[in-house]
Amino acid sequence: MKACLRLLACSLFFALTLSGCEGLYPPAEKDRQMVLCYFSSHNNSLSEASRSVLNDIRNAALPSADDDSKVLLVYYHLADTVPVLARMSRDGDGKLVETRLMTYPGNGTLSVKSLSAEQLKQVWTDAQTLFPSRKHSLFISSHGSGYLPAGYLSDPENMIGPMEEDPYRFLVKSGEDTRTIGPDDDLEINIQDFISAFNGYHFDVIMFDCCYMGGVEVAYEMKDLCDYMVAAPTEVMSKGIICGEMIMPSFSASADSVARSVCNIYMNRVMNDRDYQSSGTISAVKSSELDELATICSDIFSRRRSVLGQIDPKTVQPYFRNRQHWFYDFSDLVRKICTNEDGSQDEAYANFHTAMDKAVVYRGTTPKFLEITINTYSGLSTYLPDRNCPNLNNYYKTLSWNRKTGFVM
Repeated sequence: MKACLRLLACSLFFALTLSGCEGLYPPAEKDRQMVLCYFSSHNNSLSEASRSVLNDIRNAALPSADDDSKVLLVYYHLADTVPVLARMSRDGDGKLVETRLMTYPGNGTLSVKSLSAEQLKQVWTDAQTLFPSRKHSLFISSHGSGYLPAGYLSDPENMIGPMEEDPYRFLVKSGEDTRTIGPDDDLEINIQDFISAFNGYHFDVIMFDCCYMGGVEVAYEMKDLCDYMVAAPTEVMSKGIICGEMIMPSFSASADSVARSVCNIYMNRVMNDRDYQSSGTISAVKSSELDELATICSDIFSRRRSVLGQIDPKTVQPYFRNRQHWFYDFSDLVRKICTNEDGSQDEAYANFHTAMDKAVVYRGTTPKFLEITINTYSGLSTYLPDRNCPNLNNYYKTLSWNRKTGFVM
């Protein structure tokens, strides 16, 4: 099975920042930054939330219509609509200017699959043809299931007891049925296909406004596509991470500044907006530091494998609810792996801690996420190997993170 990005029934927001070779761009294009907001929620429970975010962007501070160095494009495919690519800006009087650039009516009776690699590539190609640019950030809002393979949440091997009705099912992006995140074939894309849609491009920032995407497995899979990844290791409340306030900060010349700014904006909203139920997590990960982290972890996992096999999952900080036991705090797990019988720490843990501080440049969390008390927060989640999940273990071995570290043997 392939690593699955689970961009299902989603609203996608692309604040896209690509670094390219200067010789490929005319002078005007060297300095252009593009933000592409991509909403695809025509067949899922996030449609109304997508409309709300889209309207929030329309009411926010936007680039000037006369300034081609900062271009905001919006692709939206909502319920009962034909997909549209539009440019949004403000005129000299501050009024919204929304110009329709392209429509995507589909082919006969076949509807547009907005989350297919083909459609992502088509929209991105159209955006680059209309406004060639070299700076992009990519923000994606959707349902998500982290590193898990397609369909695993709806049909897991070991659920640790029966699924119970979730009292928060209408508040989180997991959807009305928390065992699945959209079974529709056309609303699902794996990581490899997602990366192929942007072949030849490299982004400053990729942000996932999706449940469970803030895992070390996802970050390592995406590290060659972006300089920074922003995501949440827990679920995300249905109101989402993305908002209009993030538009102008996403045009910052510094990828580090973009990543930190969107994290700060999100955490401020979580703390001050009742719709979030005082529940939110976020982190920003610097891709260039992940190989060093992986090398250190490879050594730890190899030397301390017997300890890893004895860890009680109940003692590790969870990031999951309702028995979906595949997301634990990464640092808390490694700390337990490195703890000796006398309570002392393996010397490698200090190196791990330093590498984590360099890789995770922003960590934000509330004291609780709904009913989960967060006592330890590293900003990244991880799988904890479970011998009762042989199919998941075999799939996990195909991930880039496992090939580098040998976490699951």
